[in-house]
Amino acid sequence: MKRNLQVFYAFFSGIILALAIQNELMPFGNPFLGLLALIPLYTALSSVKTPRMAGILFSIQITVTHLLSSFWLGFFKEFAIFTIGGTALWYCISGYFIGQLFYAVFFIPKHKILYISSGKDSWFIPRRVMLFTSLMLLYEWNKSTGFLAYPWGTVYMSSYSWKTITQIASITGTAGISALFILFSSVIAEGYILLDSARIRSSNNTNRSYAMTAAFCISMFALSTIYGVYEYTKNREPVKYMETVIVQQNTDDWIDGSDENGILISQELTSKAISDKGNKPDIVLWSELVLTYVYFPNYYEEFFEYPEEKPLLPFIQKTGVPFIIGGYVRFPTKAGEQREYGNSALYFDKDATYKGFSAKTRLVPFAELIPYSDKAWMRKFMQKIVGFSSGWTPGKELTLFSVPLKSGENVKIANLVCFEDAFSDLCRDYFHLGSEVFINITNDSWSKTKSAEFQHFVVASFRAIEMRTTLVRSTNSGYSAVVNPAGKVLYDMPLFTADSLCATVPVYKKEMTPYALLGNWLPLLCGVFLLTSFILAVFFRFKEDHE
Repeated sequence: MKRNLQVFYAFFSGIILALAIQNELMPFGNPFLGLLALIPLYTALSSVKTPRMAGILFSIQITVTHLLSSFWLGFFKEFAIFTIGGTALWYCISGYFIGQLFYAVFFIPKHKILYISSGKDSWFIPRRVMLFTSLMLLYEWNKSTGFLAYPWGTVYMSSYSWKTITQIASITGTAGISALFILFSSVIAEGYILLDSARIRSSNNTNRSYAMTAAFCISMFALSTIYGVYEYTKNREPVKYMETVIVQQNTDDWIDGSDENGILISQELTSKAISDKGNKPDIVLWSELVLTYVYFPNYYEEFFEYPEEKPLLPFIQKTGVPFIIGGYVRFPTKAGEQREYGNSALYFDKDATYKGFSAKTRLVPFAELIPYSDKAWMRKFMQKIVGFSSGWTPGKELTLFSVPLKSGENVKIANLVCFEDAFSDLCRDYFHLGSEVFINITNDSWSKTKSAEFQHFVVASFRAIEMRTTLVRSTNSGYSAVVNPAGKVLYDMPLFTADSLCATVPVYKKEMTPYALLGNWLPLLCGVFLLTSFILAVFFRFKEDHE
């Protein structure tokens, strides 16, 4: 294959994957495109002649996917230099080096070309299909963990609409879904390569090998579908209910310049939801960073008089309902130490008493968490680039809130702030800590796009399936929703609309799913497979050279 065609295939693969993921044209994505997205990339990589070219092709594919699917990162005001510019540069550079590993997947030693082309190696096709699937899966897992973790732009996001497939997340996590889609693309690409090569097509042994690989792929989809139908249609009886007011105020605190407008609108929407319901709820949820210009607990008393038109704390007392509101906290520090602040969920009881906070533990790199911010050179650099020299401090521990119900029972909730609901390992930690419901408060209003809102929701929705736990999202402008343990949306509100609702949130008996028990076992298994394959390849090559 000519180099220009290889580059085109890599670009095309990135475009297809970006269209498969939630976008402005298809808000919930397209699973069919997700199945096909990696076919061009696989085909191009199968004909590369050098590791360098493999790196270039992979770099093109992931950078195009990122720019087209996450273009809304460019709307993050002065942080855009990092959120879109920095991330795109990172994908471009890291993709070049990671992509060179794919060369090893398709590399055929000269002394093996005739042996393989004659069809004598029955494991040639299955081996490289599984190697490509494993390596691609490890890449997705790696980009979704660590300091620079960004779970967006992943293959599994395209699967959202296929509920009978997504149920396997309770066994494998989202890695299993990506594996199915990558495997399908690989098998179809191998079929295309076979049809394009009369020399290989003439080998019955090769055709049988391909048929065996395709049968394995079909079997995996069939088993996943059978399991998915069972889990999605399974009758789960809640053990209790939590009447929850979800408020979506749809304000832009970057423009308003104060908390007052957001607080007043949120109060109005809260009163409307309670009035519509006709009785008091168990909890009221306001989104992330409704209270942004002062920090708790130091300025708690001020909210007995602010906003002047309708003070916040007397309003909470009047409703007689506990509130969870997004705001800032100041962490305790010793004398002389630099002050530390956290983006948090603040908990007020029915008497408006401040009961504590749950601080965000996963911060956005460079926008919220600045590496080496204790160094003068970094503070000077950040001040010059974006106008500030320090970020937030991550929460030091996981905190559950115990919400009293009118029934006399309590519900232990995990408080996930902003994009914390995108991280499986964090939600798994909360699950083992004893949480019964996942609650996410977030503010994506700055994105101004449907795709950003739905992408965040879709990534988060898999946490409900993985741990078979209800997920409740209260957002500034969307997508506010309640998702049951099968991933089904029970309640929601339209995007970029000031609205509220009172949802009867079902709480289920905790179920220890295979994923909750074992965690990310599939990526680790793929890593072992790749390492073993490398060791065996080196061993047999050494053996051949010394015979």
